[in-house]
Amino acid sequence: MGLISRTAQHGIRALIWLAAQQDRVTVKDLAVRIGAPQPYLARIVIQLAEAGYIDARRGPGGGLKLARPPSDITLFEIVKVFDEATPFEECPLGLPGCAEGGDDCPAHTEWSQLQERVLSWWRDTTVASLVARGTPAKIQKGLKARP
Repeated sequence: MGLISRTAQHGIRALIWLAAQQDRVTVKDLAVRIGAPQPYLARIVIQLAEAGYIDARRGPGGGLKLARPPSDITLFEIVKVFDEATPFEECPLGLPGCAEGGDDCPAHTEWSQLQERVLSWWRDTTVASLVARGTPAKIQKGLKARP
Protein backbone atom coordinates (compact mmCIF):
# COMPACT_ATOMS: atom_id res chain seq x y z
CA MET A 1 0.00 0.00 0.00
CA GLY A 2 1.31 3.43 -0.90
CA LEU A 3 0.76 6.73 0.81
CA ILE A 4 -1.66 7.83 -1.89
CA SER A 5 -3.87 6.01 -4.37
CA ARG A 6 -2.61 4.93 -7.77
CA THR A 7 -5.16 7.32 -9.26
CA ALA A 8 -3.66 10.27 -7.36
CA GLN A 9 -0.17 9.18 -8.47
CA HIS A 10 -1.28 9.19 -12.11
CA GLY A 11 -2.94 12.58 -11.60
CA ILE A 12 0.29 14.02 -10.24
CA ARG A 13 2.31 12.51 -13.10
CA ALA A 14 -0.16 13.87 -15.66
CA LEU A 15 0.04 17.42 -14.33
CA ILE A 16 3.84 17.29 -14.11
CA TRP A 17 4.07 16.07 -17.70
CA LEU A 18 1.62 18.70 -18.96
CA ALA A 19 3.52 21.44 -17.14
CA ALA A 20 6.68 20.50 -19.03
CA GLN A 21 4.99 20.73 -22.45
CA GLN A 22 4.69 23.81 -24.66
CA ASP A 23 1.84 22.48 -26.79
CA ARG A 24 -1.39 20.66 -26.08
CA VAL A 25 -1.09 16.91 -25.61
CA THR A 26 -3.58 14.15 -26.41
CA VAL A 27 -4.81 11.77 -23.74
CA LYS A 28 -3.28 8.94 -25.79
CA ASP A 29 0.18 10.54 -25.81
CA LEU A 30 -0.07 11.50 -22.14
CA ALA A 31 -1.02 7.93 -21.21
CA VAL A 32 2.08 6.60 -22.95
CA ARG A 33 4.33 9.24 -21.38
CA ILE A 34 3.22 8.62 -17.80
CA GLY A 35 2.62 4.87 -18.01
CA ALA A 36 -1.14 4.85 -17.45
CA PRO A 37 -3.82 2.91 -19.33
CA GLN A 38 -5.56 5.35 -21.69
CA PRO A 39 -9.19 4.70 -20.58
CA TYR A 40 -8.17 5.01 -16.92
CA LEU A 41 -6.24 8.21 -17.60
CA ALA A 42 -9.21 9.65 -19.51
CA ARG A 43 -11.30 9.39 -16.32
CA ILE A 44 -8.49 11.01 -14.31
CA VAL A 45 -8.26 13.85 -16.85
CA ILE A 46 -12.00 14.47 -16.55
CA GLN A 47 -11.70 14.78 -12.77
CA LEU A 48 -8.71 17.12 -13.07
CA ALA A 49 -10.53 19.23 -15.66
CA GLU A 50 -13.64 19.45 -13.48
CA ALA A 51 -11.42 20.52 -10.56
CA GLY A 52 -9.89 23.29 -12.71
CA TYR A 53 -6.38 21.89 -13.21
CA ILE A 54 -6.59 20.86 -16.87
CA ASP A 55 -7.95 22.71 -19.89
CA ALA A 56 -9.26 19.95 -22.17
CA ARG A 57 -10.47 20.70 -25.69
CA ARG A 58 -11.75 18.47 -28.47
CA GLY A 59 -11.25 18.79 -32.18
CA PRO A 60 -8.63 20.57 -34.27
CA GLY A 61 -6.22 22.42 -32.03
CA GLY A 62 -7.56 20.46 -29.11
CA GLY A 63 -5.86 18.40 -26.46
CA LEU A 64 -4.79 18.96 -22.90
CA LYS A 65 -2.83 21.66 -21.17
CA LEU A 66 -2.65 23.03 -17.66
CA ALA A 67 -5.42 25.44 -16.74
CA ARG A 68 -3.38 27.05 -13.95
CA PRO A 69 0.28 27.96 -13.55
CA PRO A 70 2.24 24.94 -12.27
CA SER A 71 3.67 27.07 -9.47
CA ASP A 72 0.11 27.43 -8.12
CA ILE A 73 -0.64 23.71 -7.99
CA THR A 74 0.51 21.75 -4.94
CA LEU A 75 0.71 17.99 -4.63
CA PHE A 76 -1.67 18.15 -1.67
CA GLU A 77 -4.35 19.76 -3.86
CA ILE A 78 -4.00 17.06 -6.49
CA VAL A 79 -4.20 14.23 -3.97
CA LYS A 80 -7.36 15.72 -2.48
CA VAL A 81 -9.08 15.52 -5.88
CA PHE A 82 -8.82 11.73 -5.72
CA ASP A 83 -8.29 10.66 -2.11
CA GLU A 84 -10.90 11.77 0.40
CA ALA A 85 -8.93 10.68 3.45
CA THR A 86 -5.19 10.57 3.19
CA PRO A 87 -3.00 8.38 5.41
CA PHE A 88 -0.88 11.33 6.44
CA GLU A 89 -3.93 12.99 8.03
CA GLU A 90 -5.18 10.02 10.05
CA CYS A 91 -4.10 8.38 13.29
CA PRO A 92 -1.56 5.64 12.47
CA LEU A 93 -3.38 3.37 14.94
CA GLY A 94 -6.81 4.23 13.58
CA LEU A 95 -8.07 5.53 16.91
CA PRO A 96 -11.00 7.93 16.87
CA GLY A 97 -10.30 11.35 18.32
CA CYS A 98 -6.53 11.19 17.78
CA ALA A 99 -6.64 13.92 15.15
CA GLU A 100 -8.36 16.19 17.65
CA GLY A 101 -5.54 15.67 20.17
CA GLY A 102 -7.07 12.80 22.08
CA ASP A 103 -5.11 11.67 25.12
CA ASP A 104 -5.99 8.03 24.53
CA CYS A 105 -3.62 7.61 21.58
CA PRO A 106 -0.13 6.50 22.64
CA ALA A 107 1.32 7.61 19.29
CA HIS A 108 -0.33 11.05 19.15
CA THR A 109 2.54 13.26 20.33
CA GLU A 110 5.18 11.79 18.04
CA TRP A 111 2.77 11.31 15.16
CA SER A 112 1.45 14.87 15.24
CA GLN A 113 5.00 16.23 14.93
CA LEU A 114 5.84 13.93 12.04
CA GLN A 115 2.43 14.50 10.48
CA GLU A 116 2.98 18.26 10.37
CA ARG A 117 6.31 17.84 8.55
CA VAL A 118 4.81 15.39 6.06
CA LEU A 119 1.77 17.61 5.43
CA SER A 120 4.04 20.63 4.97
CA TRP A 121 5.97 18.79 2.26
CA TRP A 122 2.76 17.86 0.38
CA ARG A 123 1.36 21.41 0.75
CA ASP A 124 4.62 23.18 -0.19
CA THR A 125 5.71 21.01 -3.13
CA THR A 126 4.37 22.35 -6.41
CA VAL A 127 4.14 20.88 -9.87
CA ALA A 128 6.58 23.58 -11.02
CA SER A 129 9.17 22.58 -8.42
CA LEU A 130 9.07 18.97 -9.61
CA VAL A 131 9.33 19.97 -13.26
CA ALA A 132 12.38 22.08 -12.35
CA ARG A 133 13.98 18.99 -10.76
CA GLY A 134 13.72 17.08 -14.04
CA THR A 135 10.81 14.93 -12.96
CA PRO A 136 9.30 14.37 -16.45
CA ALA A 137 12.54 12.76 -17.66
CA LYS A 138 12.79 10.74 -14.44
CA ILE A 139 9.25 9.45 -14.97
CA GLN A 140 10.26 8.22 -18.43
CA LYS A 141 13.45 6.65 -17.09
CA GLY A 142 11.52 4.92 -14.32
CA LEU A 143 8.97 3.53 -16.75
CA LYS A 144 11.71 2.12 -18.99
CA ALA A 145 13.29 0.40 -15.99
CA ARG A 146 10.07 -1.48 -15.16
CA PRO A 147 10.19 -5.21 -15.77
